[in-house]
Amino acid sequence: MVSAGMVGVGFHLLHDRWHCAADESRILAVSMTALAGVIKELTDGRKTPSTRSYKDLLADGLGILVGVFLFAQ
Repeated sequence: MVSAGMVGVGFHLLHDRWHCAADESRILAVSMTALAGVIKELTDGRKTPSTRSYKDLLADGLGILVGVFLFAQ
């Protein structure tokens, strides 16, 4: 849900507020959200014990897809 919301907010800011093209806004919103998910998992991997989870990355990916279909069409 967080990833979907991040895509929606990112797309809205880029496209509606800063007047970027829709395609560019979509790509940037998805890229920033994916990067945030990867960074979160990398920092989780540094914890003791490691809480890194590939299921979390999969959930992030699904959330990104939901966000694109709900907010960035």
